[in-house]
Amino acid sequence: MRKVKAIVSLILLIVMCVPLIQAQNPKPGFVTISLNDLGLFRRAEKGWKIGSALNGDLYSSSVINLAKGTGILVSLPQESENPNLQTMVETGDLELDLDFMLSKGADARVYLQGRYGIQLSDSWAVPASRLANCGGITERWDEGRPGMNKGYEGMAPLMNVCRAPGLWQHLSIVFRSPHINASGQKVGNASFEEVYLNGVLIHSRVQVSGPARNAPFTDEKLVGPLVLQKGQGVVAFRNISYRLIHPLEVRLDKIKYRYYKGALKSQSSSTSNQSSNQSFPDLSKFTIASQDTLSQLTWNTGKGDELFAIDIEAEIHIPTQDNYTFSLLTYGLGRVYIDDKMLIERITNRWNHSYRKEQVNLSPGAHKLRLVYVKNVAEVKGALALSIQGLNTDKKDLQDKSSTPIAEFTDPVVINPQSKPYLLRSFLNYGSMKLTHAISVGDATHTNYSYDMKQGALIQVWRGEFLDVTDMWVQRGEPQLAMPLGSLVSLSDAPSLAVLPDAGAPWPDSIAYDDMQIKGYTLDSLRYPAFNYLLRGASVTDKISTAELGKSLLREVKVTNAPAKLFLRVTAAKKISIVSEGFYRIDDKSYYIRIDKRAKPFIRQTSKGNELMVPVVNDAPISYYFTW
Repeated sequence: MRKVKAIVSLILLIVMCVPLIQAQNPKPGFVTISLNDLGLFRRAEKGWKIGSALNGDLYSSSVINLAKGTGILVSLPQESENPNLQTMVETGDLELDLDFMLSKGADARVYLQGRYGIQLSDSWAVPASRLANCGGITERWDEGRPGMNKGYEGMAPLMNVCRAPGLWQHLSIVFRSPHINASGQKVGNASFEEVYLNGVLIHSRVQVSGPARNAPFTDEKLVGPLVLQKGQGVVAFRNISYRLIHPLEVRLDKIKYRYYKGALKSQSSSTSNQSSNQSFPDLSKFTIASQDTLSQLTWNTGKGDELFAIDIEAEIHIPTQDNYTFSLLTYGLGRVYIDDKMLIERITNRWNHSYRKEQVNLSPGAHKLRLVYVKNVAEVKGALALSIQGLNTDKKDLQDKSSTPIAEFTDPVVINPQSKPYLLRSFLNYGSMKLTHAISVGDATHTNYSYDMKQGALIQVWRGEFLDVTDMWVQRGEPQLAMPLGSLVSLSDAPSLAVLPDAGAPWPDSIAYDDMQIKGYTLDSLRYPAFNYLLRGASVTDKISTAELGKSLLREVKVTNAPAKLFLRVTAAKKISIVSEGFYRIDDKSYYIRIDKRAKPFIRQTSKGNELMVPVVNDAPISYYFTW
């Protein structure tokens, strides 16, 4: 066994004995570390403080004021004997979530178990992925190694998605402690199973053979504390939470099935808005071709994989009462029933690795599991996967290996601009909508954006790799969808320009079809586009280009024959704060806007929050910088 029961009990005891862990968890199964004070940390040094907000311009300096209150942990640029802040709680396998903020040039480290480090550093707008970039796995160090080889085993993030100084960023880690047997011998390395920075996967299944450089502890154990190690500048943390991960001991028995051969058409009426191979057939209307028992959960009974349905029943034995998440993946139609109640329905003709997930509270003991799979497309292989996960457990696959095909992956087709900007027309998913007149623009600085030509709207920006165009360029490319690859900042698909009858009028969510004529775009000498369109007879030029070595986007809007009461909405958010004249911080420190005061920008209140507005003057260009 990877961990003997006595050690697991010790871990639970360590966790349960630490007081003042708040229960207002951000996600199910997560425990939040209270930042009401420093009471949950050992030997807190004077350089660490608790407050409610950081006031000041971290974008350009480290001079800040910490507002009184609670909820934010800050390392101030003061000398102290010990730069480490160590939690009293000690954990083994876990999932960790936290928000952090860096001042300009700041750096820090997060050490899992006080031994295995993730670098937090101001690597904003650095185009190349480097070990020192934010999110890098801290290298190990050995003075006995020759020359420049003293550092080893560090890992640069897959891409640099660090945001600007003074903005909140999010780090999520799934970590596995080293494998240590009952005799105390290490038999397997610790590993970072997944690391996400600002929503982007930057590490996957990276093993580390021992403690990192400058780690507070140099030995290896099953459990250890979370250690925050400050470097230079100001570093702030909030929303620190974790989920312990334990093995899940569930089992299936009494597995039996009924097999139906051939195409099973749905009995749905002709008025149904679903095609016949995307609606569930009533199996009671069809003849059972065969039935038998199974030793493992699988669709593959050896009777062929053309067109069929299989109805599987089993008992699933649950160890403890908990909220369990079941995840279903099929190529075809699938349903999961627990104790005769339908929990999941999946309707798809594609094996697209998109799970349908639902949660149910189960008591300990045996429960009835029923799984119906209808393979309604002959040209593809059968595929059926079902997993279960508790709030504090590993995910466990319930199916046999024979039930899922060997993945036939297509290498993704990725576009990354080289020396010149790259423009791509495509469909784009935006929330629940599919935009049909979208164009995405990226350049070699990895600063990218998408624009909806139908609304004249800057809809999203991101930093990192540009686009995955596999769904456009492989085989028939039927979806015609481009997928942004970096860390997205979603904006608005509402039009940027509108005539308002009065100052309190709501901003329109779209432009009427007859009010706008798209005139395409023109390219400047560097290949940055200016989008052109007519809006109620007014001629609009909307140019967006990379500025400040990729640290910002510069938007320049000019309107000829501008009507009266025409406004440009720069952005809309729940909260817009003024940092200094012409410099605005948007939402909860998500991005910045800089605009010349001569444009007479103003903030207005709406039922949804704030809008940053500029009155449009005929033939007078409006320019502003978007920074994140």
